[in-house]
Amino acid sequence: MDPIDRAVHVLFQWNSILTVQDDLLQCFKNQLVNDPDLIKCQDYFLEKSLKSEIFATFPVHPEVLRSFCKKLTIMLEDLGVEVHEDLYKASVVPATKNCDLDTNYFKSYFDAKGRYSCSLIETREFVSDGTTGLKTWPAANFLLNLLQEKWCLKDKSILELGSGVGFLGISLMKSTKLKKLIMTDHHQSVLNVLEENVRSNEIPQNVYEIKLLDWEKEDTVSDIRPIDMVIGSDIVFDSRIIPGLVSTLKKALQIAEIGIIANVLRNQDTISEFQNCLSNHDLDFNVEVFDKEQMLLYQITNKT
Repeated sequence: MDPIDRAVHVLFQWNSILTVQDDLLQCFKNQLVNDPDLIKCQDYFLEKSLKSEIFATFPVHPEVLRSFCKKLTIMLEDLGVEVHEDLYKASVVPATKNCDLDTNYFKSYFDAKGRYSCSLIETREFVSDGTTGLKTWPAANFLLNLLQEKWCLKDKSILELGSGVGFLGISLMKSTKLKKLIMTDHHQSVLNVLEENVRSNEIPQNVYEIKLLDWEKEDTVSDIRPIDMVIGSDIVFDSRIIPGLVSTLKKALQIAEIGIIANVLRNQDTISEFQNCLSNHDLDFNVEVFDKEQMLLYQITNKT
């Protein structure tokens, strides 16, 4: 992918320009020969980002925007290039001036081929409103790509555990003709944001349900049927929730054929505890390690 396109995606996903800085700088240097003021490069970046329909509909957090544009402006000035007025303005306006506490700000995501996927209301905080569910975690994108590559999901009914703000579920609904996706979480503030995100991405109402699901309560999935598959991403991170999670998986897999869980490689003790709990609940599982992505992929089925 072109470094400028990658920079656009970095901005929309609230990531640091440092992740693409070296390639972007080399791209600019290469273009200086035919475009001394990098006018075409700057215009292209602005059309794809600040002047795009995505940006107008799903605004980026002002603090993210200012920081990104400030670093990009410095990079251009170091090359002796006159910075585009719109880019310069975005880099100097105090973030607090445009940051409205009542305004929703969005991360926008793109697939591996650079095509627009979805936009989600998210928070910049690791924990917000007492939950980690108000932002997208790395395993969601990892699992999305694997599900699209390796499983036929057309006309399937899927239960998603720990849907959070909805990246995985919304992306699946926009890319695959699912019969039904049941999106769940245990925190009401997360469900409220999830509902807004689903509506913002114009998902047909007949394709999805959003439900409160507390793994620690009895009889949690008896009214959720039929389902063909259970999915979840980055939901195995705290040993305290593992018994409730596995109990919920056990009940769901009495209805569904398979559970697909992706998780970041973190604490080995937590991994062992999760796997031991699966075995103690008579659940068969196969775990695949993806060292490059630092991910684990579980395929889980019911023995009985």
